[in-house]
Amino acid sequence: MTTALRLPSSLLVLVALMPLSAHAHPRDELAQTSYLGVTPREVTVELVFTPGEQLTEAFQKRSQDPTFASEAAAALRLWVDGTLVPLRLQSTTLPLRLSAALPTLAPGPHQLRYENRYAPLKSAYLAAALAGTGGITIGPQTRDARQQQLGFTFTLPAQVPPPSHLPWVVGGLLALSSLYALGRGRRYRP
Repeated sequence: MTTALRLPSSLLVLVALMPLSAHAHPRDELAQTSYLGVTPREVTVELVFTPGEQLTEAFQKRSQDPTFASEAAAALRLWVDGTLVPLRLQSTTLPLRLSAALPTLAPGPHQLRYENRYAPLKSAYLAAALAGTGGITIGPQTRDARQQQLGFTFTLPAQVPPPSHLPWVVGGLLALSSLYALGRGRRYRP
């Protein structure tokens, strides 16, 4: 076997012998990942909890407590253009889902800041804004060192598209034309 082939083979053996207990985060931390979405009318937050190996049982028990979701939600804050916007809990099951109605905003750039202060256990944080929908663009994202705070600029388009009723209209017209065609084929003949 040549030296060129032995090196990759040796690396493969070393990787195979690595401990299987390697984790993405420490075993005694609760990872909290916040995903923010922005539409022309609201901001959504999905909060995903991933307990480390040593916390799994305790976190599962805690997350089943009826007060868990409201306590976690109460520790989240959202500001749009410097104004605190209330987040409403949409789901009490994991992952937690929250939303905030946007105030009437002019087209153009707006500042959003999000903060997660929920820390029942030793926690690690991650926050990210997802791609905007409805013509919204998301600018560069900034975070504090612990990633408990996320800030970014989002830009509203000049014209916010209205909710589309076109599928319902087209579907209704197709249904009516089908009924008409069926009716023509079944005319009463004495």
